[in-house]
Amino acid sequence: MQTQYPPKGGVNKGQIIPLKSSCPFDCQCKSEEIRNWHHKSCSELCFVSQYGDIFCQHHLKICDGYLIQDASFECSSAGKGNTWKQYRGNLQFFMALVLCIKAAEISLDSNNELINFTTSLQKEAFQRRNQ
Repeated sequence: MQTQYPPKGGVNKGQIIPLKSSCPFDCQCKSEEIRNWHHKSCSELCFVSQYGDIFCQHHLKICDGYLIQDASFECSSAGKGNTWKQYRGNLQFFMALVLCIKAAEISLDSNNELINFTTSLQKEAFQRRNQ
């Protein structure tokens, strides 16, 4: 099944990019290779919006979208070994934010797009986290 890019409707607002990054230092794969990150409940490719929503192509039907601090991530290589990462505390929240910013650096071509995406992401993520 091919992933629809970007997923339509719901939390799909603003600029959307695929969530891909190298794995965090504590991932069991120990790879620095750029990997796609997948949604825990369906294993589909994750996307992140400039507003801090993380979701997959099924977010209107069978899956929910999440804010950065509520999402769980798993790398495509380590995918079968209970390797889900969830970022709840402040330090971990910053790690999740860094993963999303790194995804923007990988996916966006222009400096203006990157600046707009990361500025909006940081502002929205902090505002929504503190609501």
